[in-house]
Amino acid sequence: MPRARLWIAGLVLAVLLAAAGVFFAQTDLGRADQYASVGSFFLALVTGGLSSYVALRSPGRVPADGGSTSGSRVAFGNDNVQMGDNSVMHVNRTVESSGKKRRRK
Repeated sequence: MPRARLWIAGLVLAVLLAAAGVFFAQTDLGRADQYASVGSFFLALVTGGLSSYVALRSPGRVPADGGSTSGSRVAFGNDNVQMGDNSVMHVNRTVESSGKKRRRK
């Protein structure tokens, strides 16, 4: 049944687009521009309303690692970069005191 509904919705959309094309082809350019402006305004209202409805009805997403979604933290330390919430980075460095200064690469 869902496939039939999808085909019907596609067919209705195609008919509406064809009818709009015929209507605008028979209307002079000034009036067609005005109708298109009004139509796009109503389409923007409907789109904004539907997106607000979907955003309010959908459950909040939880990240896979269980962290928060409020923002990300970035920490810079020498040549190491740590990004994201709840990131863990272990850096082990061994320093030899042989009298010479050793240069890190």
